[in-house]
Amino acid sequence: MTILTTLRFFPDEKSRKYCYVIPVVKGGKYLVRTTYYYGDFDGKKEPPVFDQIIDGTKWSTVNTTEDFAKGSSSYYEIIVVTPGKQMSVCLARNEHTVSSPFISGLEVETLEDSMYNSTDFEKSALISVARNSFGNTNGDIITIVKKWFMNGLGSVGVVKGLDVSVITTKEGKRSLANAYLA
Repeated sequence: MTILTTLRFFPDEKSRKYCYVIPVVKGGKYLVRTTYYYGDFDGKKEPPVFDQIIDGTKWSTVNTTEDFAKGSSSYYEIIVVTPGKQMSVCLARNEHTVSSPFISGLEVETLEDSMYNSTDFEKSALISVARNSFGNTNGDIITIVKKWFMNGLGSVGVVKGLDVSVITTKEGKRSLANAYLA
């Protein structure tokens, strides 16, 4: 069963937030990905707007309205280091929530300690901002990330450099040969 064919929704309007508690290794580095495909499951043709909270700190606001209009799914990604042996990922109603929060997929992947080792994860986390394919035909996609501060005071671009080589293909088209985020 694919991730976009099912969802879980939370119709209880008396509860403010709904949490998944995931066992993790204390101090472990994790990629958390949430996926949303509204698909008009409630017949209201208006996707709900709600917040995502990770370990008690607001991560982002989920608003799938544009993606619903295009028939697309929405996804959010964050990289965190866990302070304890459990990590909570919550969906929370906010002042813009008019219908039931929902989720299509929640993925948690362990990352090697050497990945993103220049980021001070005690003070910040990394979230994806955009993912684009710039004409590459082999399916590789470039992800741009930004720092997300645990205290919720703001964000700063974390991309220090983008090394991109442009090549000309046999057909005379320009293409990215390689790209990476430093």
